[in-house]
This record gives sequence, structure tokens and C-alpha cells, in this order.
Amino acid sequence: MISDKIKQDVMESRTVGTFDGLRARVLQLHGEKRYQQALDLIEISSKEFPDRSWYVYYWKACLHSLLENYDAAIDDLEHSMENGGFWSKEFLLKYESDFEKLRNDVRFLSIVERSEQLRLKAQASSKTDLVVVAPGESTLKETKKALPLIMVLHGRASNVKETESYWNPLSESFLVGIPQSSQVYRKDGFSWDDYALAQKEIIESFEKLSQSYSIDKEHIILGGFSQGAGIAIRLAFTGALKCRGFIAVCPALRGWDPLPALVSADRSIRGWFYTGGNDYSRDATETLCEQLKEREFSCKLEILEGAGHDYPSDFHLRLRDAAHFILQS
Repeated sequence: MISDKIKQDVMESRTVGTFDGLRARVLQLHGEKRYQQALDLIEISSKEFPDRSWYVYYWKACLHSLLENYDAAIDDLEHSMENGGFWSKEFLLKYESDFEKLRNDVRFLSIVERSEQLRLKAQASSKTDLVVVAPGESTLKETKKALPLIMVLHGRASNVKETESYWNPLSESFLVGIPQSSQVYRKDGFSWDDYALAQKEIIESFEKLSQSYSIDKEHIILGGFSQGAGIAIRLAFTGALKCRGFIAVCPALRGWDPLPALVSADRSIRGWFYTGGNDYSRDATETLCEQLKEREFSCKLEILEGAGHDYPSDFHLRLRDAAHFILQS
């Protein structure tokens, strides 16, 4: 018998009408440790997205592992791989905490090794990509109007397709450029782990945009989610990509100490931060904001209590305010 609560969860996911809507609800239930409810929701709703079956099986594996149904978790990972799924060895053994109790299981370790071989094969032919969304694009070449630009960087294990919909609202008045890293992290997911390569690809994407569009160099914003937000912050403060400021959503700041860069950074750079109250990166984000204010940088931090490491549901509204804040004189 399906509970009224599960029926409500299903209706919520269908109201959104997208796989991202289902993903957001599953992540919310996961964050609330309502693992069985998340599994029930997946069973009911995932059939609407047959092309994402590898992803769905992966979710199920995580949830079964957390519920200590280890045989089911292994089966789900196998099914995910049968449907094309793979992940980096580093991710499965280091970052995916849901599998912590499986890390000595020989079956799990076999999956890890086979998965890594698939990732390496994909890496051998991987290339960077760039998605561009422009306001009134059909008339741009006629008017030669210089456009404000926002360069958006996806998170680790994400891609341009997953990222585009969140930032599209700015395309009413901004040129939106979303580069995709060539660094394969999982199926359909990429990282910026090699920073030197990441910087090179991002700047090449900016140069490609500059060749095709007239860009207002005084109105450039960097944006990003998670690892992408951390990279955007680093590019801004080191001056690797000149900009007015950045919009950082749940920034992941591992592996880089911003303080040395702040000594010589342009004090006119402005930063807008968002983090969830339960986001693992919240403390680091708050600390960075305090450090910026101590050094007389203008920044703003918004925290949504109860939320985790994800975009807020009202991001489209927050985004416009964030862009306005960055471009203030």
C-alpha cells in the first residue's frame, strides 16, 4: 500500500515535470535520511525517464547501501553498468560516502576496477564543449551590440546539459556561456580536478565566445555550482579571467587557499554566495565571506536553512538579484 506521503512526493516530482525535479526530491529525502521513502519514490516515478536508467540504478544502489541491503546495492550497481554507467575510481572509493561499508567487499572492488577502465576509455576521446545562449541571437550580428557575459562552470560529475536550465533566466539580457570540461568523472559527468587544464579550457572557451560575439568587457560575471563555483572564485581573485565578480552556488573550495590571492586581488571584485544550511561546504563558505569582508571586498551570502548541497528551488529568482548585486558600481 502506497502511503499518502509517497503519493505526495510523486505528485511533487511530476509537478516539476523533469528528471531534475525527481533528482531534487530524491536528494532532499536522502538528506533527511528518509532512505526507504526515496526508494519508493524512485520505483514509482523513474519509469518516466527510461533514458536515465543507469542513473536511477545508481541512486538505488546508494539507498540500498545506506539501508544495509548490500546484496541489492551490488545488484543495482551491476544493472547501472549494464545500462552504460561508470564512475571514477577516486569517486567510488573516496568521495561517495554512501558506499563506505562496501569498500572492503570484493564484489564492490571488482565494480570499481571495471568502472575505472570504462572511464579511462571515455577519457581517451573526450573533448571540451561549449553551450551558448544569447538574447535575440538572430539580430546580434546585425546590431553588433556588446553584451554582458556570464560564464558558468558546472559542478564535479555534472555537465552543460544539467547546468544550462538553472542559468537560462539570465539569457534575457546576458550572453550565457557554459563550457564543459574534458575531464571525465563518470558517465555524462565531468570535473575540473586538473586546475591547469581547467583554466586553459575555460579561457579558450572565453576566447571562442569573443570571436563570435561582441562582449562588454566591463560587465563579465563568473558563475558556477560546487566545484565549478570554487573554480570561478579562483579565476576571479587570481585575475586569470577578468570579471566584475562571481555568483557561487554551494562553492566547493577544497585544494586551494584563497588568502594569498586576496592580497593582490582587485578590490572591486564582488561576490554573491548561496549555500544550504545542511551543505557540507557551508562552514568554508561562511569563513571565506568573513575573510572577504575583513579585506573590504563586497560580498553577500544567502543561506537556506534545511537545504543541502544543491540549487535552491527559487534559484531563478535569486539569480537576477545576484547579477544585479555583482554589477553595482
